[in-house]
Amino acid sequence: MSQFAYVGQVPASREIFFQALLVQTFFNGFQVLGQCKSDEIVTMKMAINSMFNRLPINCKGHREVLRFLVLRTLREKGEFTFKEVPPLPEDYRQGLEQILRQLGGDPQWGEGELILQANGWQVMGDAIHLPQTRSSYWAATVLANAWKSPHELALVLPRPGNSQLVTTIQLLDFFGLKCKGNDKELTLPAHQQLAIKHYVVEPDLLFASYLAARASIEGGCHLTPLPKVSLQVESEFVDLFSKMGVPVEQKEAQLKIHPAKKIRSIEAQIKAIDLLPLISVMLTRAEGTSRLTLSPEDIVENKAHIDRVMELVKALKTNVTRIPEGIQIEGPSQGTSQAETLDPKGSVAFALAVNLAGALGHSLALTDREILDWKFPVSFA
Repeated sequence: MSQFAYVGQVPASREIFFQALLVQTFFNGFQVLGQCKSDEIVTMKMAINSMFNRLPINCKGHREVLRFLVLRTLREKGEFTFKEVPPLPEDYRQGLEQILRQLGGDPQWGEGELILQANGWQVMGDAIHLPQTRSSYWAATVLANAWKSPHELALVLPRPGNSQLVTTIQLLDFFGLKCKGNDKELTLPAHQQLAIKHYVVEPDLLFASYLAARASIEGGCHLTPLPKVSLQVESEFVDLFSKMGVPVEQKEAQLKIHPAKKIRSIEAQIKAIDLLPLISVMLTRAEGTSRLTLSPEDIVENKAHIDRVMELVKALKTNVTRIPEGIQIEGPSQGTSQAETLDPKGSVAFALAVNLAGALGHSLALTDREILDWKFPVSFA
């Protein structure tokens, strides 16, 4: 194993940065502060400029740029062309089309291209009905684009929202966008205005959890500033690591992680679904049975993601089984994996977990290394 050490800042959260940049498109004086050199964020900033200048919007293969900005352009008037649109899973494309058509949009797809005629949101019906798949994901996207709506908006959910949606609602509430409702329907009053003048984007806690997991193997890391209280549900990684026996020092806005000689098996609820791959790989070092439970919403909405995590754990020569409330892992690993190249399928969380498995001595690689280089422009040695 190579020595690992990381001292310094963690890049700003990309998900929160995207949403803050959207706020800025509605309120010119709003300042977005934070360090994020991710290619996605750089592309998003350029795409926003293209939108306002009525130029072709280049997604540069970034799905999240398309996700956030296509609903934003529909708030404007005129024709917008998205270039270098990445290939989209069928359920993703269907979900996007379902929402666009309910808002009066008629997407025209070409080879790596999307053309959209915009005339402001024209809600067709009494509410926006979210798709059956990725419903929380799309609900968060609609909410992030709902500023200054001239009409009250209602969103109908096929099931209660997951932690991602809860985080979005809390963030937008802090910005001033108030949302009310229940597990089945959310309502946003009309003409909502900004409550703050600037916002410092939090560090990306998914990436922080990877750095901490890597440091738990060998070396160490010192992350600062890293807030004790965060909007991101991934903040639970600190408690989870402590339960697993990882030496953790947390004082004010600093976090130090030291190598763990031994990882303990745990029984815990994972609220942040993106932590599941990383925690599962860490538990292949633990002796005994670990049970990781998930919310009913995540079990339904993220079935494919959970299945892929189980395939990864099996590739690491570790027994894993599906249980009604999540997964069960029987450690430790019974050897190193065979040489294999895995497709992250757009999942940063999965890619980080594969990278961690490599640090544990397993012969795994990624088909798409750019997914990490684009999102976290730091060394992954």
